[in-house]
Amino acid sequence: RTAQLALSEAKEALERARFEQAQDKAKASTNTLLGGLAGAALTFVGSAGIYSVFLLSDARVKSRVRHVGTSASGIRVFRFEYAFLQGVEWEGVMAQEVAVGPASSAVARLPNGLLAVDYSRIDVEPRCIGPRAPPLFC
Repeated sequence: RTAQLALSEAKEALERARFEQAQDKAKASTNTLLGGLAGAALTFVGSAGIYSVFLLSDARVKSRVRHVGTSASGIRVFRFEYAFLQGVEWEGVMAQEVAVGPASSAVARLPNGLLAVDYSRIDVEPRCIGPRAPPLFC
């Protein structure tokens, strides 16, 4: 009876450890993802002290994408949600499109392989539309 109880407790402990390990792995993946995505509003300082802000604009991290207009220079503008921030609508560009156009120098590849755009170098201003836009993200 005692051996059976000990075996049962050992199985529970193993399951708990596996669950916690899986949870830790999921948290690490989420932190990596959010570090590369939500934290992708990166600021770089140029040699002349000029700031450039790159915002994550990769089509691969966007959902519910729809074309809503075109800028004066011909860059297509979209409304979308970030896959990691559902319920918050944004307006901006797709980095993949900007990368193949005349403003290609406004696109940077982040360390995680995703693309970001320096909006100060194009004639589109990114906008957080909402409807449930938390102040942290808008």
